[in-house]
Amino acid sequence: MDSRVGLTKRLVAQLNRCDNPPKVLISASAVGYYGNRGWDELTEASENGTDYLANLCKDWEQAALAAEESDTRVCVLRFGIVLGREGGILKQIALSYQLGLGTYIGNGSQCIPWIHLEDVVHVVSLCLDDATITGSINCTAPHPVNAKTFSRTLKEITQAKLNVGIPSFLLRLMFGEGVAVLTNSQNALPEKLIRNGYDFKYPRLNEALHEESDATIIVIKEIKF
Repeated sequence: MDSRVGLTKRLVAQLNRCDNPPKVLISASAVGYYGNRGWDELTEASENGTDYLANLCKDWEQAALAAEESDTRVCVLRFGIVLGREGGILKQIALSYQLGLGTYIGNGSQCIPWIHLEDVVHVVSLCLDDATITGSINCTAPHPVNAKTFSRTLKEITQAKLNVGIPSFLLRLMFGEGVAVLTNSQNALPEKLIRNGYDFKYPRLNEALHEESDATIIVIKEIKF
């Protein structure tokens, strides 16, 4: 809470004291803002959830939006799962798939709101340059998939042999309430980006995973040799 909300409050307090405050502030948030909503279609106008992560995101966003008091334009990016070979989920699971084992959580029905790293960079650039964009922005691709489809697609690309589900109760024993990060479902759609004419470079999962997984395979092979 302090590293997100507390730090943002301190930063915005200083910005609001500036004689010439920044023209724009871009702050991070996450689709966890919506809570566990299954496959309900969620846009930037949808209500926030009520669990801890949802309230954390809500407070984080409100702390950033306080910069509007200085006429600073604020963009709050509600990130989905970012796909990039340098880090995040792909770096964590790549070796498992290369060893032939793909996994998904529970029954795999939960929605995965993903976005490719290159699109994230372009969205940030758009927010900096387009003065008409403000407020919350779902930073997700337009075609989300369920967890089982995500795993199966990566399995086919990496030619893994198995694709198995990990029971949620096992993860709950390990992570307690933190398992919600892995099991919650948010069908967060990028309505504001589409309305502003943003053209996704990677609108579909297969294209995004092919781009990143091919490079990840090369990196792993280099490590092995």
